[in-house]
Amino acid sequence: MATGSVWTNSGRNEIHQTITGQDTKTISRFIVGTGTTTPLITDTSLTARVAGFTRKAFDVGYPIFDTGNVQATIKGTLSTTEANGNDIGEVALTDTSESLIWTHDVYTSLTKNTSTEVIFEWIYQIRNG
Repeated sequence: MATGSVWTNSGRNEIHQTITGQDTKTISRFIVGTGTTTPLITDTSLTARVAGFTRKAFDVGYPIFDTGNVQATIKGTLSTTEANGNDIGEVALTDTSESLIWTHDVYTSLTKNTSTEVIFEWIYQIRNG
């Protein structure tokens, strides 16, 4: 079982294009999968996306921007009715077009069922140096 978290090349490129005014895409959705392969910066999709699970918007009120700490918090929830019967082991941030994944996170799988709600939270901070 591999674990890890990366910003993909595509995601980093989109951030650059947004900052320089070349694009207006924003991270606004997440997708889940059952893959267990170590994430790579060259990934363009999840290893094994959960069939029938479409991209899902972040929880209401997110992202939260903390300008004092130069930090963004993103939160997304899989309810008790979503992605059941799957061993969820990967998640990615994407945009509304879902033409690429911005990040790819792999973790120890958990079996999703009707008594399980899964909350994903990402905290990103910009630092000097």
